[in-house]
Amino acid sequence: MVTYQGAGCLPYSVECAVRGLNPMTTRLVVADEERGGGTIVLAVSPALKALGVPGRCRLYEIQGKYDFIIAKPRMKLYMEFSDRIVNIFLKYVSVEDLYVYSVDESLLDLTTYRKFYNKSMIEIAQMIIRDIYQELHVIATAGIGQNMVMAKLALDLEGKKRRDLIAEWNYDLIPRKLWPQSNLNDIWGIGSKTAKKLYTMGIYNMGTLANYDPEKLKQHFGIIGYDLFLHANGMDLSKIQDKYKLFGGKHLNAGETLFQDYFNDEVLVLIREKIDQLCSRLGDDRIAGEVHLSVGYSKTANKRGFGRQKKLPTKTSDPNLIYETAASIFNYFYEEDTPVRTISVGLGKLEVFHGEQLDLFRPVDNQYMLNVAINGIKRKYGQTALFSATSLMPKASFLARSGLVGGHNA
Repeated sequence: MVTYQGAGCLPYSVECAVRGLNPMTTRLVVADEERGGGTIVLAVSPALKALGVPGRCRLYEIQGKYDFIIAKPRMKLYMEFSDRIVNIFLKYVSVEDLYVYSVDESLLDLTTYRKFYNKSMIEIAQMIIRDIYQELHVIATAGIGQNMVMAKLALDLEGKKRRDLIAEWNYDLIPRKLWPQSNLNDIWGIGSKTAKKLYTMGIYNMGTLANYDPEKLKQHFGIIGYDLFLHANGMDLSKIQDKYKLFGGKHLNAGETLFQDYFNDEVLVLIREKIDQLCSRLGDDRIAGEVHLSVGYSKTANKRGFGRQKKLPTKTSDPNLIYETAASIFNYFYEEDTPVRTISVGLGKLEVFHGEQLDLFRPVDNQYMLNVAINGIKRKYGQTALFSATSLMPKASFLARSGLVGGHNA
């Protein structure tokens, strides 16, 4: 049995806690209004959701319609609360039975703890939720299921809406609780593009997906098609104890939503910055085999943008070589003078670096040792200790974002 514990929606819970407000009745959103009305609302309190405010929206969409408090994001504070919540979890389970999924979500395997506590799963969840509230004044919610996916679905689709903040599902409840869900975007693991594709296939709810031919799903979505089929049936064979295998990195990504239009070479500056960041995250012992680039155009362009990937000439951690490959993708697919508002760069086919294959027809390159030295300096003195001169250009964003946590104010 796996229990999923979510600390409510941590940002608004923390903002209410530090203000001495009731998070269940206070109308509050977490958003940085200094970025303008187009800024994304990071969290919405239950009182506003009850009025129809979606969990993700733009600030201008709700301003003037409701009276509410706007709390500026404080990511460092949220992470401090998150650490304290994780420490509470560790009072009840061992570290092997805990997976911290995000700043406000964790997975706990309580299977072997029922006999120890001599309590039901719901009673253990109530005990943990009570402990979190007494220590931090943060309201937590829980989903309980027979595997991680089922617990996550129980939390998202029912637990957050219940007055007792806890939902427990089992396989017998899947047809009644999950299959009627027709808004596929609300289902964990199904994005808007996947949902649209499912709709075009005649799959309008989770029940249809659960009874669809898995081989046909694989033809449309690849191996993810099998995952969609399993999840629609509430099935998940993975275990929390295998978390480092399950969630380990085969891919790294860095993206940014822009608050003004970028054009042509200005976008290449951002691409260079993202690649420098990704190469730092690769560290000294990993190399990449391919680069991914996604560019989203402004709404005013009436175009969708593009996303492409390309194999690197050689597996490497050299930011210069990776940038050349990414720039070739951009220069080929980008429509000149089209305004850009989103950018994402990824490195794929990661593997451990075991040494460089020497080439008799080219001189030995010391770039690897240079990268090791640069990474060492950044680890010791911070990411801004060394950076590309590109980041001093007018439209560069690295220095401005270096003080942010997760893209938001610390």
